[in-house]
Amino acid sequence: MEAMLGETRLGSMRLPMESTAEKRAKGSWLVLDQTQVHATSAEVGQFISDWVLPFLSEYTTVADLIRGELNQDERLIRDHQQVLRAIAAMLITVGPTAALEHLEWKFSKPALRNRFAQAFQYLESRRLN
Repeated sequence: MEAMLGETRLGSMRLPMESTAEKRAKGSWLVLDQTQVHATSAEVGQFISDWVLPFLSEYTTVADLIRGELNQDERLIRDHQQVLRAIAAMLITVGPTAALEHLEWKFSKPALRNRFAQAFQYLESRRLN
């Protein structure tokens, strides 16, 4: 069952499309008048082909999300919710010990540890069972 969950398709991830590209790639466009619409549309289409579609192909399963989190892929949103999604995926596919270790690594500061105390308690209890 765990092997099957590792191949579970991700439902959706919300992130700006410019975050799917390298930092040097242009990820925003400004259209000042109607004459620029066609050229800008072509640029956006090229950006999607070059960056967004390959990113979406790379991140299709829960295992992909975990790999991206562990590799600290800068294209993924680096907020607490995203880290918790990856930790939940680790809990399901790898187990509570790995999930707790990652939680401790990401939220080791006292304020974060306090804020996410429930997550720590839950994973510690799961590890003991």
